Amino acid sequence: MPLLIETMKELIYDGRKINLPLYDHRTGKHSGFKSISPGKVIVLDGIMSLHYEIRERFTNFNIFFYSDDLVMRGLRLLVDMEERGYSVFEALSHSDEEFASYNKWIYHQIFFANLRISVGKQRELSI
Repeated sequence: MPLLIETMKELIYDGRKINLPLYDHRTGKHSGFKSISPGKVIVLDGIMSLHYEIRERFTNFNIFFYSDDLVMRGLRLLVDMEERGYSVFEALSHSDEEFASYNKWIYHQIFFANLRISVGKQRELSI
């Protein structure tokens, strides 16, 4: 986490371009970098953006996207099979693990959000 904090400081506070490591879900390893330039608005997404150090030090407006359990599991299965190359059985197993972790560690972050957006079955949004 300290390297991530230092990198975020360079981008947000110092206004310097950073090289963000890219994570390859198929291999489980980092593969290359993406160059990120400073801007007036910087959107942080993904699980690391929910970490206390990141959320408290680098954000001033938080949006939490969520769905009901059935929609979330269905979208998760599609991502695992289409983007990560999992078989149906691997995706189902991974889905159970991820859903338990989501309920334990992620969902309660909704209370820190300034805006909550629900994503429906057809990916329609409601605030």
